[in-house]
Amino acid sequence: MSNGVSQLSPSTWYASTIFAFGIAATVFVCAVLGILTRPEGMPAIIWPSNAIILGVMIRFRQYCRYLILGFSFCALVAADVVTGSVFWQAFGFTFANIVSVVLCYLILTRCPGLDSQLREKYSILHLLLACSVSAIVGGMVGASIFYYFSGHGFLQSFVLWFTADISSTFAVLPVLLTLPDRFNRLWNNINFKRRNVVPVVSVVLATALTMTISGPGAVAFPISALIWCALTYSLFVNAVISMLLAVFLYTMEALNLIAIFSSVHFVSDIVSFRIGVTMLVLAPLAVASINISRLDIIKDLDYAVNHDHLTRAMSRGAFESSVQQHAHSEEAKHSAAFIMMDIDHFKVVNDRYGHLGGDQVLIKFSHLVENCLADTDLFARMGGEEFCALIHDKSYSEVIELADTIREKVSRLKVTSLDNREMMITVSIGLFFKSEGEVCHLDEALIGADRALYRAKEAGRNCLYCTQAAKTA
Repeated sequence: MSNGVSQLSPSTWYASTIFAFGIAATVFVCAVLGILTRPEGMPAIIWPSNAIILGVMIRFRQYCRYLILGFSFCALVAADVVTGSVFWQAFGFTFANIVSVVLCYLILTRCPGLDSQLREKYSILHLLLACSVSAIVGGMVGASIFYYFSGHGFLQSFVLWFTADISSTFAVLPVLLTLPDRFNRLWNNINFKRRNVVPVVSVVLATALTMTISGPGAVAFPISALIWCALTYSLFVNAVISMLLAVFLYTMEALNLIAIFSSVHFVSDIVSFRIGVTMLVLAPLAVASINISRLDIIKDLDYAVNHDHLTRAMSRGAFESSVQQHAHSEEAKHSAAFIMMDIDHFKVVNDRYGHLGGDQVLIKFSHLVENCLADTDLFARMGGEEFCALIHDKSYSEVIELADTIREKVSRLKVTSLDNREMMITVSIGLFFKSEGEVCHLDEALIGADRALYRAKEAGRNCLYCTQAAKTA
């Protein structure tokens, strides 16, 4: 859905207006807090407003970004005015902030290959570059405004603005970018198991040590604990932990409660501290992002190994492995059925319509069968045109009805070849059923289903033949 103002429906316009107003209210509160931490004649120490606007524009694109920008612009100007700034100075500072936000938004959303949800191995590096470029431009505009209204040195104002912008952005923005899109996913991300609380506790203890021991190196104390968190928790949880730590350290900086600043080099110490905290936040996020990327690759490889590349059905090896696991579980005591299916005269299909036509038949057939099965059932391509399904917890009559439904639907299935010729197919089905409480090995079940399939072919194909496991004493 486009978020251009002219294309908004009345209902979407109303929702966007309410949403933008809520974001603007949040931005106003954060801006006031940031301004109250601003040393006299210097940019703010904590400034999360830019990151909030940017993160919302990226993650909630269904709402009108122009309304979000407009309302937020007014909120930033209002925050400066109510805290004592003259209007044009407030307007200039807000303009610098919005320039930084818009530039970073354009870089992150328009440049090809950039992953805004931080799930690629170079995502954090890309985010750092985008935020740095936008902070440089915004810092130059903001420092010019500072120089014009207060006469403070341009270079000092620029460095303080730049470090405040990029440090606050990296504290808040990753949380919004990695925020799960559904509540249940959010709960799964934050639902710690008891044994997994230890890395968080270690971060708290390391931070307490930072507050206790003076010296510029103290800010690096939590890094090992944060890396531990990066290898333990989801990307979103790591972003939240990093944000809380950064906000805490910046608050302690604003209250002069961290004993790492000297009166002689106060400005350079502040800049060094902010860059240090930014690197402290970057390290675990980079590790977590790379770890997520690695896990995604492993997941894709696992899927490729365990599934047929053409039909997306399970591979024979994965199917047999899953059946063996099922045999050693409590579910093995329940009833089960193996349905062996073979597409009739498939060689004729390949000869008449070519192998690409045969591939289309296999794909359509596989999709049809999967749509007939429950999520708990297993379905695999055993080789060539032969498929097998494992059906759980159904009675003998229910399984027969299911198998015959598949047979009837396949006989009515119309597959179009690449040269627009219509292909009709049928399927022969052999069914092996095991009643509840009976013990049956995989080999016995597959042989039983295969023999039943052979009987179905002998009976003229396009039919179903059933057999049951031998009764145990």
